[in-house]
Amino acid sequence: MSQTITVIYADGVLRPLAPLDLPEQTEIELEVLKVGDREEDERSRVLRALADAGVIINRPHGFGRLKMNQTITTIYANGVLRPTTPLDLPEQSQVEIEVKQVVAPEAEQLDERRRFHQALVAAGLARRGPGGHRTPARQGRGRAQ
Repeated sequence: MSQTITVIYADGVLRPLAPLDLPEQTEIELEVLKVGDREEDERSRVLRALADAGVIINRPHGFGRLKMNQTITTIYANGVLRPTTPLDLPEQSQVEIEVKQVVAPEAEQLDERRRFHQALVAAGLARRGPGGHRTPARQGRGRAQ
């Protein structure tokens, strides 16, 4: 799953502007695409443009602290994304991010075990027991079911 969304950084969390279709407590990897200030005034926009063009050296305070294309990890809970490490962002920053769901290692291992067992069943080396439980095939007692 990968999607680009806009969030507002406030009180240490990233609040999506639209609901996310994710299960609670999902670990998420985000790529920061663009950082802006929600209430950026005209002076700040001019200073940012001059700094981006190389005309001035110092950027306005609060800009460019979190690098674009930086990857961060968050936990999705109660409708917000909670970073696992502190973010250097000013309050009320508007951030455009790309969301990539991270599969928990336990789920990956379980899925791999399931595929492995299915291969063993297909090869006649294991069979499913009562209720779908896995049991090893016994040699010399017929084929696995």
